[in-house]
Amino acid sequence: MKQNIFAGLVACTFLMAGVTTPIFASTPDSPVVSITTAQKQASEYLDLQKQHADTDDWDSAVIQEGKVLYDFDGNVSAYLFPLTVNDRPSGYMIVSAYSQTSGVIESTRTGTTPYVGINGKDAIYVGPLMHYKKVGDAHFEDLHLKKKIQKNTLKSKGPLAKENVNRLSASQITPEAITEYKSKTLTGIPDYQWYKGCAPTSGANIVKYWDNNGYPNLVQDTTQPNTIIEYLAMYMNTNSEGGTTVYNMISGMKQYWNLRGYYPTITDHYSNFGSHVTEMTNSRPDWVTTVSHPTYKDHAMTGVGYESYYSTDDFKYHYNVVVHDTWDTTPVNVWLAWNTLWFDHVISVKQP
Repeated sequence: MKQNIFAGLVACTFLMAGVTTPIFASTPDSPVVSITTAQKQASEYLDLQKQHADTDDWDSAVIQEGKVLYDFDGNVSAYLFPLTVNDRPSGYMIVSAYSQTSGVIESTRTGTTPYVGINGKDAIYVGPLMHYKKVGDAHFEDLHLKKKIQKNTLKSKGPLAKENVNRLSASQITPEAITEYKSKTLTGIPDYQWYKGCAPTSGANIVKYWDNNGYPNLVQDTTQPNTIIEYLAMYMNTNSEGGTTVYNMISGMKQYWNLRGYYPTITDHYSNFGSHVTEMTNSRPDWVTTVSHPTYKDHAMTGVGYESYYSTDDFKYHYNVVVHDTWDTTPVNVWLAWNTLWFDHVISVKQP
């Protein structure tokens, strides 16, 4: 069961057992953040959530003892902090071990951590949603797919491998005048699972949301989710591998609405976090697409929220997008750090 967590071709890849992130520049002297500093960063983030978040999931949450996570070569990569509410598991935070990428880089508000029962250097973490367990000297187990992979078959060691950290260190967003925590997460948006393609699946989430919010002709009462997706895939010319161009995403979504008597405004804002914030502020789910993302590769997702804040601990601005990613191996709400290296389109669907 899923829970809540943190004109190119959108290829709609699944979570793969082998990490396929490109090799980045070597940074052998990357400074490692201590677990004490990491816990301070986690505490600051929790305090911001308690004071300003639009949900009450963590209002009485308590951070538990931290756990060290490692990369494929046995280097410290991050720290895991479970949370509890009334002594019951209530999600977790993962804080980067590198000063270049400091702060909370993954979190979820419910459930247990992916590393329950995994001890010491067997707990492997190489990037957002990249959870592994070391099995012997030559194998790793993907904790989502429950599939073993050989170390010598890895195409890359992941974005949080020691040698790859520099790629994540440069901020890709010009700091704005953010003086306080800001966030909004929309509710009532479906999280349909991948079928036919990521663009029609994530688009169906948007269609059904508006069907329930003032546009009842979009979906007939007896129509099943996969039927919505099939229509969208047809209108979008999604190919047999699940790929859809951004142009066809927009034209196909317009066709779906138009044939049902509605005429929305659908706009490609390219890689613009501010446009995504505008859509969330106005309670409009959007499309968010990625290119060469370390976890998602080329993928289309439903944007359902955002989060931005300035950390006085590392003196950095932090920007996160909340998505429904169409995968059945991940939580419902996934918080992802925004970076224009990987997020290439924000597509708004404004009701007529």
